[in-house]
Amino acid sequence: MERRRWLSFAMALLVAIPLSENFEVTSPQNVVGIVGLDTTLPCHISSTKPLDNIEVQWKKVMDGHIENIHIYRQFDGKQKQQYPGRTSLPTDGFATGNVSLTMKSVQPADEGTYSCFVKSKDWSADTATVLSIAGDVLSCQFSSQLDSRHHLCTGTSEVFFEILGPQGHGIELTCRSHGWYPKPTVQWVTQNKQSLSPDTAIHQDSKQLFSVLSRVTVTGEEVGDVTCQILNPLVQAEKKAIVRLSSAVFPRVSPWLTAFWILFTLVLLALAAGAFLLFRDKKRASKEKSDEENALQEQAAESFPCIHRAKLRYSSSSLT
Repeated sequence: MERRRWLSFAMALLVAIPLSENFEVTSPQNVVGIVGLDTTLPCHISSTKPLDNIEVQWKKVMDGHIENIHIYRQFDGKQKQQYPGRTSLPTDGFATGNVSLTMKSVQPADEGTYSCFVKSKDWSADTATVLSIAGDVLSCQFSSQLDSRHHLCTGTSEVFFEILGPQGHGIELTCRSHGWYPKPTVQWVTQNKQSLSPDTAIHQDSKQLFSVLSRVTVTGEEVGDVTCQILNPLVQAEKKAIVRLSSAVFPRVSPWLTAFWILFTLVLLALAAGAFLLFRDKKRASKEKSDEENALQEQAAESFPCIHRAKLRYSSSSLT
């Protein structure tokens, strides 16, 4: 039993060694596609022998299932496309070993992991590439064909700047832009590199693209250049809009107006205090008069009790 196991293992090694020496399938780990542009997922076959009767299967690996994107068989030339007209392989791919997949007009929904599976009757191999989608990018310069993570990109979506007008003791500014993917970040900075605290709203449309609307109020302390920066975190694409503010655009408060309001407030306080004192004195005088009348009545009752009782009887008979 043990001998048979070792024999099987040895035969497996004999089969595997020439295969690994004869071919290799390679692709980059990451590729960045630009919304609306064609994107190529590289896949290359290196072989020391002619590539005969090869079948290439491009699949998208998703949560819970695998979707066949493009299948091509060399021996009969048949192709099967999940999205006809959107994907293609090089016409001379099997002669050069290039079986890269080109996708037309990629969208955020195309993001995901793609598998390049190559097989013949004698061997098979596969490799995987993660496709990330970025919006608002004009061009990217990649540092390596097999590594898309290091690149320099410039943005295309316009950033619109507006001065909404006075807001309290400052000026309200707003910037807006559309067509970003993935979700961008927004930052406002002054000429002195001081960060401001904006009120930013970011919404996603039916195509999964993000729009940005950001507002901030600046005071006279932030005169000079004020910058609204919108950044794509995936490819470091940045767009900015700059406005130069002078002290003349900020609301001015006249010193005479300040003095008027101070004097007006003091007059109101004086009038209120005078009205309170007058009301208090009037109430006190009324109370003193009432107390004096009550005292006179009590004194009269003590001096002329008969008259007082007669008045009481008269009052009682009048009531009955």
